[in-house]
Amino acid sequence: MGWRRDQVTSAGGVLLSISPRSEDHAVLRRILEAALWRVDEADGCETAFRFLSSRPVAAIVTNDRLPDGDWMCILGHVQAQVRPPNLIVASFHADDRLWAAVLNLGGYDVLSKPFDAGEVRWVVSRVCPPPAKGDVATRAA
Repeated sequence: MGWRRDQVTSAGGVLLSISPRSEDHAVLRRILEAALWRVDEADGCETAFRFLSSRPVAAIVTNDRLPDGDWMCILGHVQAQVRPPNLIVASFHADDRLWAAVLNLGGYDVLSKPFDAGEVRWVVSRVCPPPAKGDVATRAA
């Protein structure tokens, strides 16, 4: 069973994963699938900006460093939106300094990498509760 992208009716339960590493997207998708979150992906800032210009998302998990920018580029872009999604920064070097910078500039939280399933589910569930079955998307056979 999987998500059919054409059946999404709102931003609730949609998360954009921004990372040049395909395994990051796969891990987030695996962790959040049972909670009915759909995980879309972008490999950098420009890809994310194009995606966000056409589709709303409830949350973004972005790497701290990207091939064409960093988490601050993503944050600046989303803060200009009418209903900005919550930004979660993921890093192998998550520390108090990064956490303070993310929160002070308007981000939501920081996740350490490699991802811990419990931590990811907890942080993402605080951003936006997952949709009830059938509210946001229909599961495809």
